[in-house]
Amino acid sequence: MTVGSAIEYVAQLQPHFDARWSDELVALLALDRTKRVRALSRGMQARLAFVLGLSHRPGLVLLDEPLLGVDAVSHDAVLETLARIRNELGASIVIASHALGDLARVTDRIAFIDRGRVIEECATDEIVAGTKRLVLRPEPHRFTPPPETVHVARRDGALIVTVRGFTREVFDRVRGAVPNGQIDVVDLTIAEACADRMRAMEVTA
Repeated sequence: MTVGSAIEYVAQLQPHFDARWSDELVALLALDRTKRVRALSRGMQARLAFVLGLSHRPGLVLLDEPLLGVDAVSHDAVLETLARIRNELGASIVIASHALGDLARVTDRIAFIDRGRVIEECATDEIVAGTKRLVLRPEPHRFTPPPETVHVARRDGALIVTVRGFTREVFDRVRGAVPNGQIDVVDLTIAEACADRMRAMEVTA
């Protein structure tokens, strides 16, 4: 079966199949309709799966690790497709993934789930703007983490404390642990902020 025949086959099964939108997806994902499906790379197969699953303009899209195993070019094409679905179709997209850094670009909210239980849920922008890493030098002998603490680590003679909802009040509480020491406040990327949350979940598992 070729890419084109696979799309035609699905079109016959899906009563809400939108041929024009399907053509847009094929062009966006740079698929060759004449290629045989079994000859496609893993990345191209992922692109075809998007076309087959989204050509009927769904209102709800559920994705499990959509970037897993795709090449760099397909990676960007998938992200652009998700952005188009959200912005042009107004669809709700639920993504289960560990690749939070890139996928955060197309999400409004992030939920951290541990063994089926939601540990934390907040706006994506809130994670980026409100999460800070405080590096305390020298490492204090005693330290009581404030309630806002996400993760604590020790490295190279320093205590590294990741906090959510960073404010001056939070900083002052941490300052009490090293009144005569140094505290560096480090901004985090979305991937780093999410990674620290997942590390904390692993510690408590």
